[in-house]
Amino acid sequence: MPKLILVEGKSGSGKTTLAKYMETDMNYGRVAIDDYIDELRKPSNLKLGFFSYQMNRAEPFSHRFYRERGKLPYTMDTALDVVRKHAEEMQQRILIPAEDAFHIWYAVWDRMLSDRDSALARGDTVMEAFTTTYSRTHLFRSDTDVERYLVRLLVPDAALVQRLVDGRGWDAEVAGRRTSRPLNTSAPGSGITLLEYRNETPEDLDKIKEDIRKRLA
Repeated sequence: MPKLILVEGKSGSGKTTLAKYMETDMNYGRVAIDDYIDELRKPSNLKLGFFSYQMNRAEPFSHRFYRERGKLPYTMDTALDVVRKHAEEMQQRILIPAEDAFHIWYAVWDRMLSDRDSALARGDTVMEAFTTTYSRTHLFRSDTDVERYLVRLLVPDAALVQRLVDGRGWDAEVAGRRTSRPLNTSAPGSGITLLEYRNETPEDLDKIKEDIRKRLA
């Protein structure tokens, strides 16, 4: 039975680093929502924050997505046209028309879930996504019989801000706003194994990798 791992944590907590380690050193398939967002935003030079704030509409999105998935002609190519049309508005954080926002997120989630299912058909898979209860619920929603694990990375906010400023060149105020968003640390639900780690130092990350290899290889 393949394993489905969701890596959860705030910006800068090490989600991508750990997922890429599992991909390259443990032969996991890797699926990351930022890869699909980058495919849409980079041609218009949109920053990730200017793009992803539209995700605020995602809560009611899920019901319609599953009801209409496979019935709409919304693809990553058509979504790219929508982003280009609204690039200036999105740059200014102006909410775009609801149907166009749905179009974009439909395309992203449809491709991401399809790639997840293809990866699971080949074997163990690790995923990175927005750290929300919404994302957690729907990324674990699969018809495939899998072992489900939630890997949660915890870092103090002050250390995260410094990491984002030094490592990614973020403005300190922007980094402070991003890291101040609360992380949902509730139990993940029935049938999901929680592995929780503190990732404050490089030594912490080495220990996390070692433990993940022992448990999930």
